[in-house]
Amino acid sequence: MRAVLRLFAIAFGYLIAVGVTTAAVTVLFAFMGEGDRLVEGLSALVFFASMLPVFGAFALKAWLPVIVIAEWQSWRNWLVYVALAMIVGVIGAFLGPDGLIDAAPLAASAALGGLTYWLIAGRNAGRWQKDRAV
Repeated sequence: MRAVLRLFAIAFGYLIAVGVTTAAVTVLFAFMGEGDRLVEGLSALVFFASMLPVFGAFALKAWLPVIVIAEWQSWRNWLVYVALAMIVGVIGAFLGPDGLIDAAPLAASAALGGLTYWLIAGRNAGRWQKDRAV
């Protein structure tokens, strides 16, 4: 039963982390340029709504091995999740059309997502295994 609850915590943590990451990317990119803030704010809302599933799908491919290894090895340190999220963000920046220009905002946004995941699910990684073995 604990393993099933853990899977729900992982899924919930992942979804919230993707939302935080997408929101941070939206805010960072909306205010990096010059121009009318109202128009940029409205276009940022459209960007957030359209990019949420894209970021979720891309991040799932990169984060699934991290989540599995973190649960298996019981990684509970917040720094592990932030560092790995930043690595995923930088890799995502290089895969994007603009290259290195977008690396810093994506890495910072991914770090927020990694910290969010740790707050919800990562700090209890692997505890269900030890409870089952006892």
